[in-house]
Amino acid sequence: MRMPAPYLALAGIALLLACPSPIKQEAAEAGPPSIAESCRNDLARRLKVDPNLVELVSSAAVDWPDAALGLSRPGEAVAQVRTPGYRLVFGTKPQGREYLYTAGEKAFRYGGPLDLWAASVLILERSDADPDLNGRLVQLSLIGTNRQVLLEGVGDSYPQADGSLFAKRRTSRSGHDLLFAAPDKTSQAAVVASSFDFVGAVVSPDRKRGAAIARTGPELAWELILFSLPPAGADLRRVKIPEGLRPETLRWRSDAGSGAEPVTSGDGQILVLIGSRDGKPARYGLAGPDASPRWEDLPSYVASDDWDFVLSKSHSLSVYETELDGGPAVRVEYVWWNRPPEEIATIRGLKLDGFQWAGGRGFVFITGREGDGHAAMTVDIHSGEVLTAVTGARDPVKLLQAPPRAWPSADRPTGR
Repeated sequence: MRMPAPYLALAGIALLLACPSPIKQEAAEAGPPSIAESCRNDLARRLKVDPNLVELVSSAAVDWPDAALGLSRPGEAVAQVRTPGYRLVFGTKPQGREYLYTAGEKAFRYGGPLDLWAASVLILERSDADPDLNGRLVQLSLIGTNRQVLLEGVGDSYPQADGSLFAKRRTSRSGHDLLFAAPDKTSQAAVVASSFDFVGAVVSPDRKRGAAIARTGPELAWELILFSLPPAGADLRRVKIPEGLRPETLRWRSDAGSGAEPVTSGDGQILVLIGSRDGKPARYGLAGPDASPRWEDLPSYVASDDWDFVLSKSHSLSVYETELDGGPAVRVEYVWWNRPPEEIATIRGLKLDGFQWAGGRGFVFITGREGDGHAAMTVDIHSGEVLTAVTGARDPVKLLQAPPRAWPSADRPTGR
């Protein structure tokens, strides 16, 4: 799972800033509160820098609704009392990156880099009592706080690069519905297709069309479903999957110059189907998806993620699983073309599943397994800081390129 989208992360920040900003709306402090010095020292320790390189950028007095100080964690028991405090933003020199802290008079919580609040994570909270094994689709911040239920009664999700969302809902022992929700409109999720099962869905770059891989029955038989967005019941087409292909994922891209010109549609968009045949990787492109669709073989480099992690002419980012002290570990490194690799961070005890960019090209989002559970962590490739979003999840954790609904805000300015 690797879906770089630096421009979308910036769009997420723009959306966040476009909303009424608690930082700007709340009363500014005449002088920094005494707790700010403790926060500054904590950030310097986390980033392993001199405290003199950390400065207070903004301070706002707020009344937090409880003792979690705006950064509550799932299952955490905190005193439900109004807590006077502050929202603090610190900057670092010379990078200029900004970090969030929330505080009371004597305690504080670390909110991580502000850039990471442009994205979030999705987990499923299943109920064994549900006969269809559906559950709640829950959103968390990339630091594992501010839980929010997005959808009820779903069994999987397929978040999109634009912040929209597909979700799969089991309706019977032999049927599933595929739902679609536009960015920030999960309450309006609508069914776009039904089938025995689904294994993936994507939105086209122009956001006008969708495509999904559907399984047609208990045997391994597959088809491609094409539909318009927003969904219209009559506008749905079914296309057979190439014979012998076991499909894994779809990519709908707009980079017609990547060597895939033979399969571009009239608007330059490419639908790429990735899977395996006889145990070997295979890629196909759908030519003419709006007329007479046909599948064409594609070279392996089409829709490849390899170039997404090249950082410059001299170095790239590498994320791989290794063994350390007899156990699994995930290592993040700079790979230089003219000198040995440079370690950024090592995450012990994690078996790697996938990775992708989050919050621009400064953070890599890593998913894997710890013991019997799934986990997700974000690594700051500049400082090496590792932030844990989720551990012990029952299902794989997924990245949503949209801000958490529950931004740490206060219900009113205090005027202190």
